[in-house]
Amino acid sequence: MDEKTQPRDWRHEFKQRRGSLVVLFLMGIACLMSCPMAWAQGFELQQSESLVLAPELEHDYWTIQRKAGDGGPGQEWDRIGLHRLLRRGMDPHQATVVFFLPGMNSSGAQITAEGLFRQTAAALDRHPELPAERIAGWRNELKGIFTRSTPHVLAEAGYAVYAMDYRGHFVSPATPPSALTFMGSWGWAMFLDDIQTAIQKAKEDSGAQKVILAAESLGGLFALNYASCQAQQDISAMVLIDGGDGGRVQLSPQTLLTLLGMRSGTEQGGLGLMDGTLLPGALQTALNSVIIPLLHATGTYASDMGEELATVQPAMWPDPLGRPVNPANGKPYPQNTYVDWAAQQLTSVPFHLFTAPNQNTPLGLAGIWATFDRYFPLQVLLESMDQFEFGLQLGKRAPKTAGVCPNGTPFIEAYRTIDVPTIGFLSHFGLTLWGPWNPQLGSQDVTMGGAFPDMGHLDMYIGTNSEQRISEPLLSWLEAHGMKPRRGS
Repeated sequence: MDEKTQPRDWRHEFKQRRGSLVVLFLMGIACLMSCPMAWAQGFELQQSESLVLAPELEHDYWTIQRKAGDGGPGQEWDRIGLHRLLRRGMDPHQATVVFFLPGMNSSGAQITAEGLFRQTAAALDRHPELPAERIAGWRNELKGIFTRSTPHVLAEAGYAVYAMDYRGHFVSPATPPSALTFMGSWGWAMFLDDIQTAIQKAKEDSGAQKVILAAESLGGLFALNYASCQAQQDISAMVLIDGGDGGRVQLSPQTLLTLLGMRSGTEQGGLGLMDGTLLPGALQTALNSVIIPLLHATGTYASDMGEELATVQPAMWPDPLGRPVNPANGKPYPQNTYVDWAAQQLTSVPFHLFTAPNQNTPLGLAGIWATFDRYFPLQVLLESMDQFEFGLQLGKRAPKTAGVCPNGTPFIEAYRTIDVPTIGFLSHFGLTLWGPWNPQLGSQDVTMGGAFPDMGHLDMYIGTNSEQRISEPLLSWLEAHGMKPRRGS
């Protein structure tokens, strides 16, 4: 037998190569422990800097590319972002983690970054024509603006604060409504998967086993729905800031239309469904058989903040204290600055839903308005119709459009399985939607942090009384529940 046909002595070869095989095996184990997590997450660091207006805080920002909502190749808008606020020099592995879910048309950028406030600070010395007392007032407000923002208050206290950007944040405001067909697949399954991906990145970055899940506005619905499927796995506590109590949302037709920007008539540039009227008793049948096909047939896949948002924002950002100009005709608006004009857009909303008298400032409101995302997917709201009450309860049986957990249980029916400590705060807006605080969760540890009928929705987040009424009670509640800023303290 020549060498080519001789049988191989595997035992002899194994002994000779045993050392190399052991090395390869150990390398494989190391890769399994480190490489797959980084690959699975795929987040890329985009920014790392100290905040200008709060230099004691570091702001880091990551993004990740995702598959399209229908599972196909991702487009430029199929991304999510993750922001982190942390005290300078602090190790995130030592801090208790609070993960924020923003509200409708909001983003992690809006509630963590400096946004319009930094631009305003840079413009203060460029407008000698403005009254000196106004300039001085803005200067003083900018120094303490973040004491009115709960994420910043928590970060100042020593928590590691994370907040995500939903995919809508990456859709250009210049995108015409006719090009939004991809949003037809942006339902609950996609959003919950995105949220889980962002939470896993926050846990990886901080080394935390669980996070305190905090939510603002519609983010409360995201938090409740996520917790109904993932509560024991990812969440140690929940914070709902004007984001619900686990009960059904009591939406009147007019309130729904106001929230979605679907006011009748063309003055507001809204959709105008049925002249502002929806029939409560027949809503669910109409939703499945008439309204959804109608929306899709007319190319309506998103609620829209309006054309003015898209056209004025580019002019507003370079100089927030400049004279506002109507892009449609080139004529100045009556307000003296873009800040005043933007604040007027929110104070004009009826019922004091968004802001109430003496509860906010033009700069605070302008900072919110100017950083809104233009579009929010309508599909998510349509899949939530079983959680809404339109004058009449829709019944115990969930409709075909209901959002469900992976095991098939509708979210609204799974809330009773949420067994984590929870605290909630409600404004006039929240009390209108949910009524008196009546949590319908599985936890026995549920606290009403405060109900404030004299505050509007946005006043809860950056209003002049938000630190005293929201942030301070929240800090006390967290510490009382053993969730102090530093882990193990």
